[in-house]
Amino acid sequence: MNDREKFLQLGKYTGDYPEWLVEKAKKVDKTVVDEKYIKKILRIIAAEFDPDKYKIYKSSDIRESRLIAARQIIEKHQSTCGSRATVVASVLRKLGIPTKLIHGRYIESNPEMRHAWNEVLLDNGKWVPFDIFGKKRGIGKYHKKEFEVVDWEDIEDRIDSI
Repeated sequence: MNDREKFLQLGKYTGDYPEWLVEKAKKVDKTVVDEKYIKKILRIIAAEFDPDKYKIYKSSDIRESRLIAARQIIEKHQSTCGSRATVVASVLRKLGIPTKLIHGRYIESNPEMRHAWNEVLLDNGKWVPFDIFGKKRGIGKYHKKEFEVVDWEDIEDRIDSI
């Protein structure tokens, strides 16, 4: 199985996706899967975590952040980096766009701060990182990638040690 096929798979947490959110994302005009298109989808997803519209649930517990299904994340408006990355992966994969879940660190003020984001395969054949928490949706010098997974279920047995 190549990376394209691998990162289109839906898993335990990405498989239970919010269908209505996928339908909303399908309405975005797409001629090519490029950074501009992905950022439009990310804005749609990010709107579900708007504290002016919803009561937002936050947690610093890695189990709560990573080991929760996309549909539950949206229902709870659970705004953690791992949760949002799960929703991004589930929606983009349902749109046929290979998407990785990335675990790493955001080291600007704390070198131990865990963080999660996504890498997306664009039509130009390049994997490009996106952080739904970033203002410009990109990543910068403070993002340090440690590993990538198809679904957080891939790390359930070692989640307490990361």
